[in-house]
Amino acid sequence: MCDIFFSFSLFFPSQSAKNNNNKNSNAENRSTSPSPLTEPNAPGADQGQTSENASQAQKYPSASFPTVTVHLRDSITFTLSVTSLLLTTYFMGAYPEWMAAWYTVWLCALLLLRFVTYYLSAWHLFMIDYCYFHNATLVLVLFLYPNSVELDQMLFTGSHGMLLWAIPLWSNAAVFHDYDKVTSAYLHIVPSLLQYSKRWHTESMNELPATLSMGRALYLHACMYIFWQISYSIFLYNESQQIKSRRLTTSFAGCRRSPRGARRASCSELQICLGPPICS
Repeated sequence: MCDIFFSFSLFFPSQSAKNNNNKNSNAENRSTSPSPLTEPNAPGADQGQTSENASQAQKYPSASFPTVTVHLRDSITFTLSVTSLLLTTYFMGAYPEWMAAWYTVWLCALLLLRFVTYYLSAWHLFMIDYCYFHNATLVLVLFLYPNSVELDQMLFTGSHGMLLWAIPLWSNAAVFHDYDKVTSAYLHIVPSLLQYSKRWHTESMNELPATLSMGRALYLHACMYIFWQISYSIFLYNESQQIKSRRLTTSFAGCRRSPRGARRASCSELQICLGPPICS
């Protein structure tokens, strides 16, 4: 439909387009008339023209493609990210029993690299947020309590609920050449894929009930989240002076300074309940 309108506009220009053409033609006629400001021999003509050209160049940059430098790190990250995506899809369909080991290996590698980079930037306290706590709990349950019905239902609900909702909330994006964004996307997406393949495509979980009520799901996951929230708040309260002295950054402080009203309001209410020392 847009192409049809565009084609008609080429043959039947609108009245505003005609007026613009008339104005342009008048401007060209005026530009050809002699003027002391535009004559080559007028003093300051070259300088004025040069400054005008410079301003036009800044306002309308060249349409040529800029030179892009692809770093080796970006190429390696892109290759590994795409390969990991393809292999994860393959394991989910062909060998779902391998998903736990595959997920654990990649999670440890990504979190180790993130800890190093975040520690150098004084951001390592971000790694005690709920998404990291959820992934760490999932790894422990996979290898220590693989047949626990309550823990599996609790993690299944959180993986398909809060972690997935955090993707649009924190604006996660799967940028394959950026390992930091790939790590964030991995933490929020892959646990749901793992829990799905484990629940419906492995023989070890066939004895679980086929249905899960909404009330029980919310109850189990609320217990897990409240436990983390209380532990997180106590840690911030007890370590607030050290956090301030070392100028460390936490997600709570970033949330308070966030321009989004919902985030800032929720963190401000938590600060009021816990007192000023928690502010970092």
